[in-house]
Formats: sequence, structure tokens, C-alpha cells
Amino acid sequence: MNLHNLQTAVSDERLYGHSLIQPWRWSKAAFQNATAPCSTLRVQECCLRVFAALGAMTAIVTLPLAAVAIVCKWIDLARRMDTLVHNSSAIADTIPLILKPFSRTGDRTVSRMNAEYWGWKANLPVLHQDFFGADFFQFSTSGLKGLLYFKQIVTLKAPEDVETMIAADHAKSILYQVPFYPYSRDLSRESTSCSYPKFTTDWIEFQPRARQLLQTVGALYQYPFPKDSYYIAIHWRDGGNFDDERTKSIHPLKLPTAEFYINELRRLLQSDAIAPDKRIHIHVFTDALNPEAVCAQVASVTNECDRDITIGFRRKATLKDDIANMGRFSAMIRSDSNLSGPLCGVSSVMQYEAFPSAARVDDDKCMIEISEVTVRRGREDVKLETHYQKPLRTAGMPRFVRNWFWRYFGVEVRT
Repeated sequence: MNLHNLQTAVSDERLYGHSLIQPWRWSKAAFQNATAPCSTLRVQECCLRVFAALGAMTAIVTLPLAAVAIVCKWIDLARRMDTLVHNSSAIADTIPLILKPFSRTGDRTVSRMNAEYWGWKANLPVLHQDFFGADFFQFSTSGLKGLLYFKQIVTLKAPEDVETMIAADHAKSILYQVPFYPYSRDLSRESTSCSYPKFTTDWIEFQPRARQLLQTVGALYQYPFPKDSYYIAIHWRDGGNFDDERTKSIHPLKLPTAEFYINELRRLLQSDAIAPDKRIHIHVFTDALNPEAVCAQVASVTNECDRDITIGFRRKATLKDDIANMGRFSAMIRSDSNLSGPLCGVSSVMQYEAFPSAARVDDDKCMIEISEVTVRRGREDVKLETHYQKPLRTAGMPRFVRNWFWRYFGVEVRT
């Protein structure tokens, strides 16, 4: 039996409650039998009951007999587990231990969507993994849910593994695990030290199904927009109370500099993506503690333009409200977010995206730089060289540790 099945058994009442507690139940039954009323004429029966109770007690307190009981118990457990092994294959998403402390709703959502995609490609059911925010979307709660038993666990690490999974006999009781990889990263060009798998989700092919899955559940607040305008969203990830400066340095694409948002907004306003006579409305999605200050920086760019531009944000917005509204915009300037990225990707009205797609670290000069920005117009991606820099803030983290983190995430390290 594999480790997955043993971990499953611990929380499975069908196995844990019966198999592991059974010796104690036998002892209890022996004592109850010894003290039960019986005919005084059947002295032999009374003696047998007493001896049975004494034997049960000795089996519990005597180490050698307890060891025998444990062995028998686990043999019984394995036998029962084998009868519960699922008779068909499934697919599940996995978040590695190194990412779990940093992963929030976005990483969990894109991880689930990656599994949904490969399940859809291979015609496999998806093993549900609950996380905060999963109930915001149209993820199914029927069918496979929670931990199940499988004869084999296969982790998909390379394109060959994916091809093997799609062509495999799906009645062989295999659980295919999809390792985490981000939404909008060109994984094929990452250095060999990057620990993400080398395959990607075809979001264009998956778009109709992804659009269904990422629809928000229930009646939600819709942000009021002025009519007849070109709508721009800025997903300005500041970190707020969630991320310190060290985290911002470890994840430069997820938490880019203010210069990135300002310059990319300026690039959009000066481009031909917006008709010259069109009014513009900008909505700022941000976790900043002072969103007014963020809007002031946005206004500094809009004041350069001789256009009718309005700016808004919602202080009391909930995560679910933001998710429900992100797909309503014509354009978005965003971080390398695994939440706003897929929502933009499935939007039927999104015409323009700008997001950081590569970073490099100069450890000797203590500088971190967003070296590339991807501008997506329709289905065409244009990669632009940039130099958005900021000082490193590693708060005493050893160099070999932070270099390992950066290389894990595919960030170029210069020493």
C-alpha cells in the first residue's frame, strides 16, 4: 500500500474505527461476557468466561501479545483497504510544501484549473481539494471528493508523462497528480533549475469550459461604471498586511514595483488600443492599506493626458466581489497573479493585458529588476524588455536560501 492510502486510512472511519479499535472491542466483550448472569449449575461455563476475561486483559497489558495484536490489526487494515481501492483512475492538483505557506486563493484556484484542464483532456474525474475561495466558483461538489484509495500514484513532471496519462487505461486505479505551475509563465524557456513542470495548460482551447468553472456563485455587487467608456482595471498588489518586504523580494512578479503599474498605464493610454474620442474609466483593485495614495499615483499619469478619465476603487470590497467584477473590463494591468490572470483569460470582453513575465536579481548590487513585460492584445503576446528596479529587502535571509527560492520560481540570479 502507498503512503497516500495509509494517510487516507487514518481519517477513514470505515477502517480506523473498526480495524484499529477491534482488539479493545474484543476485550470489552470478554469482560461483559464474564459478568453476565448465568446458571449456577454451569460452573464450567462461569470459569471459561473468567479465564477469557483474564486472557483479554493480559493481551492488552503484555507487550509481546500487544505486538502480535498490532501486526494482526495492520494485516486486517491492509485487507480492508484493498477492498476499498477505487476501480478507476482520477486526477488531482498538488501544492508542494515549499509553496503552501505562500499560496492563497489565486494559487489554489489556478492549481485546481490546471487539474480540471488535464482531467478534461484525459476524460478523468477530478479529485476535489477544498480551499478558501473554492465555493466562489462553479467547481463541482459531486462525484469524487476528499481522499480515496488508489493502487498507484503518478506525478506528472514532463510532457511525456502527460502523453502517457492520456493514452493509459483509465481502469487501472491510478491517481495522477498535477504539480503546481503558474498561469501566465512561459515555462518552456525557464532555466533547468526551475522546479515547475515543463508542460502548460492551453487556456485558449480550455476557455469555454474555464469560463463556466470561473463564474461566481450567487448574487454579487457590481461596481457602477460610467456609460460609453473604455474600462481599465489595475490589479495593484501592494502586499498590505499580508506580505512584508522580504516576501516582495522573493516574489517580484507577484508583487511588482509601483513603477511597473504607472509606466504600463502610461503605455496603454498612449497606445492605439483606445479610440481618441473615448472616455476612460479606471478601477483600482488593491490590497494596499492606503488605496487613496495608490489612486493618487494613478491620477498623476492620467493628468498627463488631455482626456476625460475617471478613477475609482471600493474600500469595502470583498474578495468575492472583486472576482465577480474583474472580467468586466476592456483592459487590465496586473501583477503575475494566478487569480486575476485566469479571470482575464476567460473574459469575453478583455482586449488588452499587461503583466510582468520575467525578472532578474543582481545579488551583488542588492537590486531586483522586472526585466520583461508581456502585452497581450487578443490572442497575440508581445514581450517587451523593461528595467523596473527596486532594492532587495531580504531581512537577513542567507544568500544560498534566497537564491534557491529565486531559482525554484524561475527568476534569473546574477552573482
